[in-house]
Amino acid sequence: MTQNTSRTRTGRHRSPSYPTFSLQSAVDKVRQFYEVQKRNAVDVDVATETLGYKARSSQATRAIAALLSYGLLHEEGSGTTRKVKLSELGRRIVMLEGDDPDRLEAIRQAAVTPKIYREIKERWPEDLPSDSAIAKFLKVEKEYNPDVVDGLIRDFRHTWEFAKLGHDDTLSNRRHADTDGEEDGTEPASEPGEHPRHAGADAPRGPIPARAPMAQDARGNSRVLHIPLPRTRLAILEVPTDLSEKDVNFLTKYIEIMRDAIIGEVTGRHYVSVEGSRSGIPLDEISSRADTAGAETDGLPLTCNDGPR
Repeated sequence: MTQNTSRTRTGRHRSPSYPTFSLQSAVDKVRQFYEVQKRNAVDVDVATETLGYKARSSQATRAIAALLSYGLLHEEGSGTTRKVKLSELGRRIVMLEGDDPDRLEAIRQAAVTPKIYREIKERWPEDLPSDSAIAKFLKVEKEYNPDVVDGLIRDFRHTWEFAKLGHDDTLSNRRHADTDGEEDGTEPASEPGEHPRHAGADAPRGPIPARAPMAQDARGNSRVLHIPLPRTRLAILEVPTDLSEKDVNFLTKYIEIMRDAIIGEVTGRHYVSVEGSRSGIPLDEISSRADTAGAETDGLPLTCNDGPR
């Protein structure tokens, strides 16, 4: 039955859906749409003419389908009442400045909104292999018509570069870099059953934002949050779907406690923890009692750590 639905009446192999142009082209087209129609919902025929296509032509149909697949347009109604308008994702991309972190995050989200693009990204989360390897995946595993594979790969590679999906710019987490699963979460490392020191009832409190400027990938009983950082970098945090405000307070306190250790992991410096203090002291700035000949320590007991914690 699957084979029958993948072929036309003439026996021609019909591929699963895919966008017919790259994300960069889609952004150009949706900006063109916005300049004329703003945020209004318009008939599909009007939308295609706005984009420079002949209404109801095959090119027009594919163009609208591609913009919908990237999530840049939102569809309303059906049949003769079918309308399209700029989506919230599309609005962020066309309204924000080019180097705005929220715009880059929106572009990354759009890049993996098409199902096949998301599946390729999940298959090779950091670096793309050769065209032949991707082509084999598309033709054998996904049953795409060989006639469309080369163009699909070309557009995906353009999208990959435009959205900066590789390496540290990846939208998805590195699947094999973390022992907890497919995503590269930023949960602080600790021994089983260990709780962060000083993380008590005085943990900072604050409301959970209704919507943070980040992409969210649902996976089982957890969500993966992609948090844009300056200089087009990305922090990735995996949290349970039932995260409470108390949990957020705990995480906030934990990250504050781990601040020096996190920085030390990058700089290679080790720290001494100071009881009663939220921060640590670099180990290379500490001298022994013998060296200081009884120097005062202000009454703060010091605990030496073997490394960043």
